[in-house]
Amino acid sequence: MSVKKIIAGLLFLGVFFISQTTAVSADDQLSGVLDGIFKRYGGLKGMSVPYKRETITKSMAMLGNEVKADVATGKILFMPPRYISIQQTSLGKETITTDGETLWYYIAAKNTVNEYPADKVSKEIKLFSKIFSGLSKIRDSFEVVQSNLDDKKEYHLKLVPNPAWDEVDYINLLVERDDFNVRVVELHNLLGTTTRFTLDEFSVRKDLKKEDFTFKAPAGVKVIKEGEE
Repeated sequence: MSVKKIIAGLLFLGVFFISQTTAVSADDQLSGVLDGIFKRYGGLKGMSVPYKRETITKSMAMLGNEVKADVATGKILFMPPRYISIQQTSLGKETITTDGETLWYYIAAKNTVNEYPADKVSKEIKLFSKIFSGLSKIRDSFEVVQSNLDDKKEYHLKLVPNPAWDEVDYINLLVERDDFNVRVVELHNLLGTTTRFTLDEFSVRKDLKKEDFTFKAPAGVKVIKEGEE
């Protein structure tokens, strides 16, 4: 064997081992981030977090700052493992509440509440349950990729549903480095529209009960169950 071939072989092995080491290092770092998120959220008995929500279409994104998205505000209540209530208070009062068996969607302007069985709970709602449970076993249902490693303030995580979802292409999470708080949740659909939830500081809620996630229709509100008109 020629000297050139020996040197080429050694160089190949060097590059191979470097790439393998880098891959392991990146995976170890991602595992550390996921562990930090789980430690931050996994042991909570309940929580409340204010949010801002904006929807940015593909055309709006192309125009940049020339067009501002409408911003809805409200709060999210969560009690593990499946109790969640998203309560919008601006841009029209709306509430999505589920106890894991039934989902209620209340629209104040229409004076109606739609009632669905638990299997109709959207994957997006279940995603928030996963996030606020600390992303436990997230790799069982998502491909998780970390990017922007040089950002000193936040971790950037991309979650790609596996198997794929019908509408959502992928989800971006921004997580604070200093305390592993999830600050931004972005849902990107196949048409290029982004729904962004910006989360404020959460409050630990030990007082929440199952009854807090059973929607009680106000007087005069029409309850429409699935299949009814």
